Amino acid sequence: MKVNMVMLVKDRERLTQQAIGSLYDTTDNLLFNLTVVDDGSKQSPMEFIPEVHADNCTTLRIEDSKGITGQARNLGVYWAEKYWGRGDYLYLTDNDMYFTPGWLEKLLEAWE
Repeated sequence: MKVNMVMLVKDRERLTQQAIGSLYDTTDNLLFNLTVVDDGSKQSPMEFIPEVHADNCTTLRIEDSKGITGQARNLGVYWAEKYWGRGDYLYLTDNDMYFTPGWLEKLLEAWE
């Protein structure tokens, strides 16, 4: 079972580091692929995404901010499917999340 995760990012480097760090610290990397969608940040999120996560993490940088969350998120969903293929599930999130141990396993159990 594989979840395509799409995380929308716009600036807020500290929150992005926290969100991605907590995701990888608490979640089995085999359960998900992460697509980080940068909606026109001043600094590219790839500059502060640890390289260790490169195997199941990709980024999509939108140079000119869409300013409308839906448009940026839709581009991210499209990119995730093109890059990773169609996952069993799609999870949309933002960079102000903090993931706790077992969160994805519990969510998958509820979905099933």
